[in-house]
Amino acid sequence: MEYLLDEKFMKHLEEERGDGRDDYPIRGMWNSLLAGIIYEHDKIESLRRELARNGQLRHLIGLSNKVPPPWVYSRFLNKLMEEEHLEFIEEIFNTLINQLKNCFLILVKG
Repeated sequence: MEYLLDEKFMKHLEEERGDGRDDYPIRGMWNSLLAGIIYEHDKIESLRRELARNGQLRHLIGLSNKVPPPWVYSRFLNKLMEEEHLEFIEEIFNTLINQLKNCFLILVKG
């Protein structure tokens, strides 16, 4: 998670939320989706079961003791889709591609 340059995007989403409810922090939700990808959960329900089972993971990603209900994920994913036009998304993607390319070059040159 340290290598994903998502800080500007997270700040943008947090500013948009403003003083609204923060039962499920933006960063915790985002990190949970990243964890779902890393651990190959192909459905939100599978991810939610993992979060319910794995307290250390919840703590690591910033969701403390609460597992977000399905509707929270639906709303969060809809919000992310609304933001897909932002340059933050492309910047994150391009940075990851460049990092992978550099790692590959290092491995090839050995």
